[in-house]
Amino acid sequence: MLKTLRKKNVAKKIFIFLALVIIPAFALWGSGSAIRNRRGTNYAGKIFDKRISFEQYRDAFYAVRNDALMKFGDNLSKMQDIIDFNKETWDRLILIHEAKKRKIQVTKEEVKERIRNYVFFQKNNKFDYKLYEQILQYAFKTSSLDFEKQTTDSVKLEKLYIEVTNDISADNEELWDAFKKENEKIKVSYIQVLPKELVGQVTVEVSEIENYYQERKEDFRKPPMINIEYLGFDFPEETIAADKDPLIQQLEEIYAETEKEKDFKKLSEKYSAVLNESGFFPLEGPVAGFGWDFNLIKIAFNLEENQISEPIETQKGYYILKLKERKDSEIPELSIIKDVVENKIKTEKAKNLAEEKISNYLSQLQETFDSNPKAFNFDSAVKKLGLEVKETPLFSYEGYIPNIGASKQFSEIAFDLIESKKVFDMVNTPQGAYIIKINDHVKAEKEKFAEEEDQFKEKYLQKKKYDAFNNFFMKLKLESKLIDNISAQAEN
Repeated sequence: MLKTLRKKNVAKKIFIFLALVIIPAFALWGSGSAIRNRRGTNYAGKIFDKRISFEQYRDAFYAVRNDALMKFGDNLSKMQDIIDFNKETWDRLILIHEAKKRKIQVTKEEVKERIRNYVFFQKNNKFDYKLYEQILQYAFKTSSLDFEKQTTDSVKLEKLYIEVTNDISADNEELWDAFKKENEKIKVSYIQVLPKELVGQVTVEVSEIENYYQERKEDFRKPPMINIEYLGFDFPEETIAADKDPLIQQLEEIYAETEKEKDFKKLSEKYSAVLNESGFFPLEGPVAGFGWDFNLIKIAFNLEENQISEPIETQKGYYILKLKERKDSEIPELSIIKDVVENKIKTEKAKNLAEEKISNYLSQLQETFDSNPKAFNFDSAVKKLGLEVKETPLFSYEGYIPNIGASKQFSEIAFDLIESKKVFDMVNTPQGAYIIKINDHVKAEKEKFAEEEDQFKEKYLQKKKYDAFNNFFMKLKLESKLIDNISAQAEN
């Protein structure tokens, strides 16, 4: 059934609004654990000082799950560990609250039309009620009544989006400026002074290290960290589903045996299973051998010392976890991190030194230019300073610049040279300090803009509305004063 949804290109056709507005976040817990065992309080949480019952939360959660099912189809199993279903559920509840506050209405006919237009409910290009019931029962595991309620809310959210963004527009001048940013290109010559090349020239006194550490202790605080053992089976290369079944069955057998035998080493030897240790890692990861596997991290952090987890699936294989050791958040003693503090000071000093050097070079170049502007040659003047002139390829305002990266500061100063008609200027970025001069300027074409204006306007307005709604939603979320008992209990 999931493959049917994928074949019908569902991801491109449905719930476009939610895909744009409710941004998926990295999950710290998977969908399977979202509602289970959360009855420590008698309500799921609060928004706008109103309690949200577990039933309300559950209904919104299933709506989010069904939305994900329609977007990802048979790929949902791969995506569910990186979609924060809990966050998206609360986002949906907050938006529905706002839609109700605004008294946004949806008619039964609008809901029927939306459902009839879903291609996966159609047979021979017509809505098929029997197929509809079958898909709801076997794929969504949702009643038609619940699905129609979810669809009603989703249409409300689309109307909310339209209402919030309806007045957003762009005049011809704004569109032209945006078009120029995309299509105007320049090539620049530059000289650079990179902090990383100056670190060796910097000296740091012992007293500086002590003072820096005392003044900025919190900068060196380490987060809580854990170390786990993991026991199980790696997936073979070119794994297919059939390869996994024997592995999980064997791991289930090992897990059952942990009721009596807690020693992972003995279990590893008995079952020829992989046994390894992660080393300490924080909640934000990564985990050695697993990277940023947030489902594994969340499960591991919820374990008590020596507690063993249920079998879990990762991209690497099937494992059970045991919490070996936990470290609380701490600020290390200076004697332990002296080299770290010293390197941090050196990096800051090197950055300041780079800015001083480039400022000095700028003054010398400016003096040469002022003495005879007509005869001034940037490359020659730079060579007299004993420096190397480098050149970029053509790049746009928001484009990537080889050897420099995507730097807003660099692009702003570079493109400002066109307007200011300066010959050269200085720019400081986190990567280094530069003096730049324009070598080539490819203007945006008015004729091309006229040809593409309608298409460009549609794309530009879509992004502008998306950004505006995102800002609206961020403020709304703050106003909601969300209390999330689901996550709070998952932490315990």
